[in-house]
Amino acid sequence: MLQQLIGFIAGLLLSLVPGLQSTSPVASAAPFAQAAAAAKALAFPCSRLILDTTDQTIPDKVFSFTSSTSVSNFFGSTNIKTKLANSYFVPNNNICPSAVLSFIRFPILPARAHIYGGNLENTQLSGSGVVSITSQGYSWNSAVIELTNNFTQAAAELQNGINGVNNSNLPVVASTTNSTLTPANCTFSGYPYYVSLNVTANQSCNAGPPIGSVLCDVNSELCIDGSYSGSILTNQENLVMQKAYENNNTTLNVAQTPNVETYTMFLRTGTGINPKPIPITAYWEVLTVGSVLNGTVAAGQQLIDSNSLGTTTCVIASELSNGQSNQNGSTWLVSCPMATVTNHIGPEEINMTPCSIHVVPTVPSASRSYFNVSQNGYCPYYTSSIGYINDVNSTIAHELQVSENSSAFSDSEGKVVTNIAQEMSYILSLDNQWSTVQLVTNPLSPTSKTNYAGGPATIYGVAPALKSWSNTTNGKYYYFEDYGATTPPAGTDD
Repeated sequence: MLQQLIGFIAGLLLSLVPGLQSTSPVASAAPFAQAAAAAKALAFPCSRLILDTTDQTIPDKVFSFTSSTSVSNFFGSTNIKTKLANSYFVPNNNICPSAVLSFIRFPILPARAHIYGGNLENTQLSGSGVVSITSQGYSWNSAVIELTNNFTQAAAELQNGINGVNNSNLPVVASTTNSTLTPANCTFSGYPYYVSLNVTANQSCNAGPPIGSVLCDVNSELCIDGSYSGSILTNQENLVMQKAYENNNTTLNVAQTPNVETYTMFLRTGTGINPKPIPITAYWEVLTVGSVLNGTVAAGQQLIDSNSLGTTTCVIASELSNGQSNQNGSTWLVSCPMATVTNHIGPEEINMTPCSIHVVPTVPSASRSYFNVSQNGYCPYYTSSIGYINDVNSTIAHELQVSENSSAFSDSEGKVVTNIAQEMSYILSLDNQWSTVQLVTNPLSPTSKTNYAGGPATIYGVAPALKSWSNTTNGKYYYFEDYGATTPPAGTDD
């Protein structure tokens, strides 16, 4: 790959530099060496960008580091990004004594908006008061929050103050009466693998399982705890999130069976499994609106009533039919946990609120701990937005480092990458001072230079698209297509 890059630069020099000529179909040794030097001079060989597919970074900010220690302190010593840093920052690197390694979130999987709080390590937590939050365009005040000096408990206190008991503090943005929730399902054949749901035959699902449905197979492995064939995450709903970047309708996948659709999911299965298509049922609820009393029903709203809905998480994923002009009679696809998704509810009064807020205490390293704030996992990314949490009559938000005037950072809106070239252009508008780039995880078992099977966090079609984008930059930005869990040292090429 280095020779290809140098060959391009050699040709460029032959056409642009007066007196520089080739004596054979292949450039002579002297121009070849000059081209190699030019390749180094044209780019930033000591600065590399890692495209991160996890929720530990954001799509709107480039995080840059100058040592493996600083990467470890931020992400944690066992994090894959620290492993990359240990490979990149090598001791006594005379070529790159001031190397830079940068990370940015590359949401090829749907990303909800997050607030990443500032560092709370060695912080004494105390105080009481009220905070305000703006989420999905709605603003409201919390209940009174009483902080205790316990990191995990303080996160729960902040979350409970914002949501209220059984989500009772969430503002009602629409009210309906005589409305019902009716269970619905369809069947298809397919298999989940890592973050991909591979659909090999549409049976009663017609165009595939709906976005927002949850899955269960015939042996109930999928719908009990997400433990399908040795998954690495358990107690996680198998929620169908979005169509994948590209449908893998070839035999280049682990089951060697063309897909009719490919989706992304929350479920992540592990390695060492031999997946094959199995019968799977997709479940969801259908909300039929009786009469709208006030407000406007919309996707991304959470449902509450005077009974069981306040204790669960049912969120509108999409509109099925618009009914009358006032939304009376309209129908909506609703995502619910597996324990709720087969229940029939109503007719009754059903109200709509913003999605409930999750506050996750996160400790990536011994020197960093923070609160990760977002909407719940059933909230569709395309309805997700969030602002900083601010104090009303307290200093709690600032003390917890989640306010605008603290060291917190956030991605204000949800996002998914559907066009690689456009996303790379956006990243370059944020930071163009790098020369090489790679994904944080490489595709699993690349089958050729143009087709990939996909992998732990690499959706089918993404790697070839990055390679194609790199080819359009005339050697200025170089994509390391064969790297993911490792990276070459600073100043070296693939």
